[in-house]
Amino acid sequence: MIEANNICFWYKKNLPVLSNISFKVKNGENVFILGPNGTGKTTLLKCLCGIMRPKDGEAYLDGKNIGNMSAVQRAKRIGYVPQMGNDVFGTEAIDIIMMGRSAGTGRRLTENDKEAVFRIIEKMEIEKLIYKKINEMSGGERQKVFIARALAQEPDVMILDEPTAALDIKNQFETMKFLTSLAHKRNIAVIMSAHDLNIAALFADKIIMLKGSRIYKYGSPKETITNENIKSVYGIEVYTEEKFGGVQIMLKKQ
Repeated sequence: MIEANNICFWYKKNLPVLSNISFKVKNGENVFILGPNGTGKTTLLKCLCGIMRPKDGEAYLDGKNIGNMSAVQRAKRIGYVPQMGNDVFGTEAIDIIMMGRSAGTGRRLTENDKEAVFRIIEKMEIEKLIYKKINEMSGGERQKVFIARALAQEPDVMILDEPTAALDIKNQFETMKFLTSLAHKRNIAVIMSAHDLNIAALFADKIIMLKGSRIYKYGSPKETITNENIKSVYGIEVYTEEKFGGVQIMLKKQ
């Protein structure tokens, strides 16, 4: 279980980015973080994976303070995928994915390691990409490679910052289906930020809605994705309805 306990963060003391953020994500749960630009989604994810240290409060993984873990300890347990990975050296995808297998340890890879990596590549259906240089890929292709690298760590927690932002609609759907299945079948916690409310409503077990540096709502898609909540958080009129076993959002012409 990963837990945020009264996390606060600011770049300037009088301008809080996060204020008293508290929640728990259990193993097997797929949790989406939603909110307008500037509400601290990326900062919160970085605090959860130990890249940034909260100014106040703490993040815990199975009761252990993540901020006190070494980089190696974090790499063994937390897989992090930023919004977009960059590689100016033109490294091939297979080498980037393999790096995830030895993340933070520097150890030599065994044949078992290589077999595990190729199982991930097969499951993600990215065989055609693995010998392609990362700087020659589209944004969507590159994002898939960095997701595969995080999966190669075999983490207890996956933290992803807008993992489908560069993907077309088919690949958004396939990637979300894969990540959701990963959480449920491997019993790991998956936490991600997103802008697409319909994707979140379709795939999330729970949703955290941020507004003004605080948690505005935390609950199931049906509890959080409502006309009133969306208007309050995003300042826009929408129409929601239950359809196909979930919630769908439709924009109203303003």
